Amino acid sequence: MSTKIDKQFIPFQTHDESILIRKIIETFDADTIDESPHRHEFYEILYIIDGAGRHEIDGVRYDLMPNTLYFISKGQVHNFLYAQNVNGYLIRFKDIILPTPSIEQEGVYHNMLFSLRQFSEIQLPKSEEVFIMETVNRMLIEYNKEDIDCFLLHHLVYPILIIMHKQTASVKLKTNYEQDKYLQYIQLVEQSFKDSQDMSFYANQMGISKRKLTSICKDKSGKTAKTILSERVLNEAKRLLLYTSLPLKEISHSLGYKDLGYFCRYFKKATQCTPGEFKQSKK
Repeated sequence: MSTKIDKQFIPFQTHDESILIRKIIETFDADTIDESPHRHEFYEILYIIDGAGRHEIDGVRYDLMPNTLYFISKGQVHNFLYAQNVNGYLIRFKDIILPTPSIEQEGVYHNMLFSLRQFSEIQLPKSEEVFIMETVNRMLIEYNKEDIDCFLLHHLVYPILIIMHKQTASVKLKTNYEQDKYLQYIQLVEQSFKDSQDMSFYANQMGISKRKLTSICKDKSGKTAKTILSERVLNEAKRLLLYTSLPLKEISHSLGYKDLGYFCRYFKKATQCTPGEFKQSKK
């Protein structure tokens, strides 16, 4: 049964530091830690060494497994349900710790973050377990110092992201003009999906034609630019249906749909159920 909260919005969980690392406490449940479903204004990696537990990411439940990394992207809705005898680490970081993608090679870390959004659970191969453990332990030692070297901490995140990406990437990312444009489109969608679903708007903002934008998206993701935008709107609709008590009309309006009937038809075409049926099925 999905957790219900009587709120008119999904709260954002924030922290002031650019990076944080700590051990996960061994045993708790959602009531013990007083945590309700929340969005992240940062990226989070849960490294589970052993133990058992369960959490939700955008309404999908995951059982915590040994030697597994769980990735929660900025903006996703997270809900930690419980943990039993867990041994592991929690790493939070903001994307400001990554190199500014002023040259092609530096943009690869930002590309990785967008790629990892599609993967919430990453099983570590045996060959990487020792390295990840040593890296995380080194991060924790540095973080607990009085005179923290943030530059070192930031750079220790990079190999973890690389290993996570290697486990999920079937095709090596190309750092070229089209990859940069694809990344730009994903960022623009994240900023503007509630305000505009007009592909001309996105193409004009990027200085390319709609045809070129669709060609780039098809090459990089296998999806059209319109599909990527529609999926982002649909994911937001599902989050609001699952985790808020907002009336359907307000959800529709917040996503740029002035006509509630049109929004319901769009939702049913995409999910094969009405918004009400979707919400009821998750209870």
